[in-house]
Amino acid sequence: MVAAGLEARLTPAKKGGPPLFREIPLRIDTVWVDPSTDKLILVWRGFSPVRSKKLKEVTAVVIATEPLAKEPAPAEQYRTYLAGKREEREKKKTAPLPAPPAFEPLDIPAPEIQMEALEKEIAEDYKKAEAEVAQEVAEVDAKTRGAAAAELAKEGLPTAIVYATPPGDPASVAAQAAKDFEAIAAVNPKAAKLLSQPPSAAALDVDAQIKAHFDEFEKEFAKPLFRPGSPDAPPGGGEDGAEEAEPPAWTRERVVSHAAEKKKF
Repeated sequence: MVAAGLEARLTPAKKGGPPLFREIPLRIDTVWVDPSTDKLILVWRGFSPVRSKKLKEVTAVVIATEPLAKEPAPAEQYRTYLAGKREEREKKKTAPLPAPPAFEPLDIPAPEIQMEALEKEIAEDYKKAEAEVAQEVAEVDAKTRGAAAAELAKEGLPTAIVYATPPGDPASVAAQAAKDFEAIAAVNPKAAKLLSQPPSAAALDVDAQIKAHFDEFEKEFAKPLFRPGSPDAPPGGGEDGAEEAEPPAWTRERVVSHAAEKKKF
């Protein structure tokens, strides 16, 4: 304690009756030294009677250290210190909230776009992409149709069929197929026998085939499921399939006439 040059003081404030502010005498009972970190820890202990185990009557505790070379400060000094801390805490509770920080509006300049330069760049990129696609198509064409034409040439067959552009309509496609078949048969009859016969225009006309199927389906769908007048036929149909006329509505005049004739309702 002499090396530290300090003395510890503990003063609790109690409630219950008149407020009490009394110092508890402290004594050093533990000294812990850690040479590896150059630390010296002193523990002061003191005892004071209390009313509850949870110390509900203790509202505050003032802990202070004082130099041994000076006279101990009076308890009233710590009482004033505690009152000042409590007043400072109450002021913080009732103080208005600080104003939110002000942010300066961001002034972001709009980007300048040169439309002519941009359109020129897009056009150049488009031309470059077209050239790359054309090159890839040419490479694929050489590997596919070029190889097929080479094999036909080995067999002595015409190679024009490989590079012929097929027409769009079924009749032209069938005519071109028949013409190519005749050309192959003229050059190599044996190879022509191994080929299937060229398709007709009707076989290639997919739209006409789909329309014919739909027309046939509509005819079948329009037929009644049961013969008119048969026991299984739904009500409302006569012998000729015509629907029966609905009875007239029950108006006031019809009810009076029906009752005058003593008919059942």
